[in-house]
Parts: sequence; structure tokens; C-alpha cells
Amino acid sequence: MPMTRWGDFELRRQIGRGGFGKVFCAFHPTLRQEVALKLIPVPSGSQHDIEKVLEEPRRLASVRHQHVVVVHDARYSEGHVGICMELIRGESLAQIVARSGAFGVDETVSCCKRVCRALAAIHRAGLVHNDVKAENVMREDGGRVVLMDFGAGRSLRDDDPAAGLHFLGTPSYMAPELFDLRDPAPTSDIYSVGVLMFYLLTGRFPVESRSLALLGEAHANGTRLRVTDFRDDVPARLVHVLDRALERRPEDRYQTPGELLHDLTKRPRSLPRATPASQPDVPARHPSSGVKLVAGIAAAALAAVGGVGFMACKAYEVMFGLTGEFADDGLADWMIIGLRTLPLPVFYAVMAVTAFVGLRFAWRVLSGLPPIANRWKDSAVTRLPGAPAGPGVFDRTTLGTGLLLAQVVALASVYWRFHDLITAFSTPIVDGLTGTHARLAPANEGEWLWYCGVTSILALAAAAAWARLLGRTGIRGEGLAAPAAGLALTVVMALMPLIPWRLVQQSTFQLAQFESERCFVLSQGASRVLLHCPGHAPGNVVVGRQDARLRVLDLQRNIFASAPASAQEVR
Repeated sequence: MPMTRWGDFELRRQIGRGGFGKVFCAFHPTLRQEVALKLIPVPSGSQHDIEKVLEEPRRLASVRHQHVVVVHDARYSEGHVGICMELIRGESLAQIVARSGAFGVDETVSCCKRVCRALAAIHRAGLVHNDVKAENVMREDGGRVVLMDFGAGRSLRDDDPAAGLHFLGTPSYMAPELFDLRDPAPTSDIYSVGVLMFYLLTGRFPVESRSLALLGEAHANGTRLRVTDFRDDVPARLVHVLDRALERRPEDRYQTPGELLHDLTKRPRSLPRATPASQPDVPARHPSSGVKLVAGIAAAALAAVGGVGFMACKAYEVMFGLTGEFADDGLADWMIIGLRTLPLPVFYAVMAVTAFVGLRFAWRVLSGLPPIANRWKDSAVTRLPGAPAGPGVFDRTTLGTGLLLAQVVALASVYWRFHDLITAFSTPIVDGLTGTHARLAPANEGEWLWYCGVTSILALAAAAAWARLLGRTGIRGEGLAAPAAGLALTVVMALMPLIPWRLVQQSTFQLAQFESERCFVLSQGASRVLLHCPGHAPGNVVVGRQDARLRVLDLQRNIFASAPASAQEVR
């Protein structure tokens, strides 16, 4: 019959089990909340065995760290030692990899940095975790990464040489020296973090075998897989960090979690020369490859500028009804217009980046404040999924969908706020000026500048968010629909302040008298002139240059300034 109570705890459901016992979601009668209750059987019931099992949760209870599971209580009752811990609601990293595939480089580093911080706190308490693995690292629904399950833990001061304790842990994550029945040490946990990093990046283990004996033999021979066998987007500096964490000899590894954390956090200026055993020789890069890269980037930039200029010119032609001989813009015009559209959006982008850098600097200053403020900063990072140091909360599909919805909401908000301005952009004047066109007049330049700033900054933010997401999760075939749609919307956002530029900035035309009407000279061909006469139906009129009814005036006026409420004002 399944257990439903243990002492005064109500056991609601089993959430895990292992070689040491079972873990239940239980109701704590005093705290009046759900907790995780780990029940470890002690068949002998002897006080010596009970104290031995209780030693580890007592040490762990002294650890207070945001990335280490909190121990509330530990006691013996009904043949079991019960360890009462906080209930983490989320998924293990192993579950996430099984569901969504290998992590991106940034996300892997972010998770492993938090595991290193947790291990540093545990080692200070005199414990070795001895079972660091993806199944024992949880990512809470709020984004917090928590190191769990210390059932295989061993005190650093435990002098009991019993061989049975040496083989605690999960073989694929165990350091090579543990197969020789050596005592677990902090460097053993470092090796396990290296395996965890390898697993998150590849979904595989650096040493794989069909049996425990063959696994030990592979360790003895120094045979293992390389992360570069599975993916080529891992930076060389991270490959070096990973190789050092997985060194066969403990003295060749990082000696503390702090050392490993340092290399994961800061980009070293130079890396030690890798030995053939740890990193294969990389062929020298041909000098022409850099030239080709620069040439490719330059060609792409020119193509983008020309494309923007082309679209801006076409929008201009549609607005003013320029066709045939009057639509004479060529490639040179497209490039010039494309370049002229850039300064204002670039200015707003630079302002936004400057503000971001300032905020980031303030964040780093905050990191250097006294411990109480630093703890507040760490807590804020944990609770804000979008904070720079925090890992993604969900898989790429969920995050991508959320980001895509945010873009849609942003675009809808822009349309709602600038509805009249957007309507003016998209309404040709061929059939006559309307009151909406007055939005494009010089008197309303502030509205245009505000629109340009908002859309430019939104486009920059969207591009940065998608780059961050894809950098963390990698580019895989699964779940690419949302990123593809999001990137398309980002391009639309980027074009929104660029395409209308010519409509706003080149809308001043020479005036002419045609019959009794005051008209605007929109364009002049070899023998004909295209006029826009607000009082004429249709508004655009084509006349010959020598037409006696046409008299070109030595005056200029913005065409949109003539359309506040009635076309009669231009007469």
C-alpha cells in the first residue's frame, strides 16, 4: 500500500526516486505549504546509521544560496530519515534537453555559471556534491537554476574509507579517479560540471560505454569524445575551458568552482597552448578569407542600402503618381536616397545603445556594492527573465512565441498611436489632397520625428532580442517558425522609418500657374510637365512644356502644407 503520511506530513504524490529513497510532494503542517520530502530508509534503525544519514542535511541546512535547494528540516521517524526541502516547480535540464534538444552556447554557459556558484557554497560548507548531473539541476518556472539531490554527497572531513561510498553518483558524470576508488573531492565535482556542459551542448557524454567496466577502461586510456565532433559554433575559448574541466588527472583540472567560474565569466586575453590530447591543431587561416569576409559584408551593406533606396523611390512615385518618363530614378538615385534615409534612424539607434550601455554600467556598479545590495541584485536577476545574466525561462518555441506576440503588440500600438501618419504615407495624392496629408507638412515635423524614433528603437530592440534568443538556444530545424516570423517583422519595423523618408523630406515643389489654377510641378520630362493641381479632377495633369496655358513661377511650396482641411487653400 503506498504511503500517504509520514509523521505529520501529508504525502500528496511521488515526484522522484533513486538508490537512496523516494521524493514526495508533501504538505508541511507548520509551514502550511507544499514541500519536497525525501525519505531515506534506515532499516537497522541504529542511532549510528541515523546520525550518519542526518549529517549531510545538517551541513546543507547551513548553506543559504539562491542556486542551492533550501533544507527546511530533517528528522527520523517510522524507519526513515526525512529531509524536508523547498519544492522547486520547473523542469530538470535533462528534461529540457530531451524535449527541446541541445542548448545554445550562451544558455549553456549561463546555467553552468550558476552551478559553479552553487558548488562553491556547498564546498565552503564542507561538502562534495558527488552527483552533479542534468537530472539534478532544476530550472524553476521563474528562471532560477537550482542544484538539487545531495543524496550522493560526501563530507570533505569524512575519514571513513569504506569503498562502497566511493561509487556513489552517476557513472557517466563520475570523474576518472573515482573508478580507482579514490575519495571524492571538489575536483570530482568540477569534472561533473564539465560533463554537464558537454551534455547541454551536444546531448551526449564525453565518455560513453555499454558497461561500467568499459567506462572505467575508457577513462584509463584517456579516450573521450570532443565537443567539436558535434558542433562547430562553440568558441575556441569555451572549448579550452571545457577540455580543462574534463582533464583526466585531477591536478590538471580547475581546482575550485571559482576558478572555473572565472574562465566562464571573463574572456581571457590569451589561452594556454592546447596539447594534442586536449585540442586538435587548427589549420592556419588563409589571409584572403578575411578580405572575402569584408568584401561580402560590404556587398551586403550596399545591397541593403540600394534596396532601401529602391523602396523609398517607389513609395515616392506611388504617392505622387510618377509613371513613365516621370519615373526616371536609376541605381545611382536609389543608392543616394538609401544613404540619406539612414542618419535619423541611426541617430536614434545610437541614443538607445548609449542608454543601454549606461544602464549596464549602473548594473555593474551595483554588483560592486556591499553584500546586502549584491544579494538584492542577484535576486533581481533571478526574478527577471530578461535580465542580462539570467537564463531563458522556457524552451525556444515558448520564448520565440512570446517575443513574436510582443512584436505584434508593439506594431499594433505603433499603428494605433500613428494611425493618421501611416494613413498619410499610404494615401496617394493623385485623387486629391486630403486633410490626412497635412500630417506630413513641415508644421507637423515633431510627429514624424517621434514616429521615426519609436520605430527605429523598436526595430533595434527586436533585432537584439532575436539575436540573444538564437544565440542562447542555437539554430535548429525545430521551432524555427516563430523566429522566422519574428525576423520578418523586425525587417518591417526597420523599414517603417526608412521608406517614407523621401515623402517627408522631398515634398517641396516649384509652383506653376495652369489656366486659372495654382499647381505644383511634380516632375519634368523632355517635352512634358507633370503637374498636381489640387482643384483639378483628377489632381495630376500632364501638359506640354510649350503649352501657352502653363506659366512656371519662381516660387516653391511644400505640397502637404496646402492640405490642412480643404484644397481650396492652395488657390
